[in-house]
Amino acid sequence: MTAASLDLDAFQQQFSRAARHGISSTAREALLLHAARLRDEVRQQFSTEGRHAGTPWPPRKQTRPWPLLRRSDRLFLSLVKENNPAHVERLDVDQRGIPYLLFGTTVSYATFHQTGTRFLPARPLLTPSMLGGSRAQFPL
Repeated sequence: MTAASLDLDAFQQQFSRAARHGISSTAREALLLHAARLRDEVRQQFSTEGRHAGTPWPPRKQTRPWPLLRRSDRLFLSLVKENNPAHVERLDVDQRGIPYLLFGTTVSYATFHQTGTRFLPARPLLTPSMLGGSRAQFPL
């Protein structure tokens, strides 16, 4: 299964798999709360155009009638809506047996906005302070 096809049933399967791998119910609950907090942090990051996490996004060169990174809302919704087909949110266990939350999107251009390019300034969607030990996933 690809991250793009992750739905709520698959999400539950991931939790079941994680439980079999030793993630306690307390850890699962904590990671679920963290996922909800991350979705809220991303909402705030978009609504403040990066100022929320202390990384103000550079302004556009040309004026547009929509907020930064919100022309179609595809990227935004892929990060804040659990049931969005491009949303990535799952629990896993690393090789040391430590549980973690994988959070991100499969929207192909997300990484360009996150890190910037030679022609596009970085506009971080997620910051290390927001992640708090979680791992972010963006397409390569």
